[in-house]
Amino acid sequence: ILAVQVLVCVAIISYFRKRSHSHSMWTTTVAPVTSMLGLLCAFVLVVNNLSLLAGTENLIIDSFPVIVIAVGLLGAAFATHIRRRRPELYANLGRVFE
Repeated sequence: ILAVQVLVCVAIISYFRKRSHSHSMWTTTVAPVTSMLGLLCAFVLVVNNLSLLAGTENLIIDSFPVIVIAVGLLGAAFATHIRRRRPELYANLGRVFE
């Protein structure tokens, strides 16, 4: 969840840089960057203390950060594949929520 929240902060910053808006710099840059830094610190603390949080030193528990990163990279690779092979489908992905 923390990793996804960090990515949401990045998405917010990216969204407002690409579009014109009437929001303040606090809303579009400063607050998301501050949030991202705090969430990154929390993510590092969770990863470093995962066995303490889980209550066990299990290989499966210890591999969770690697699994999260791998799923993220696979998702990014899949999105890149769709953008290259089927640009019309990729263009419609964001319109679902409009």
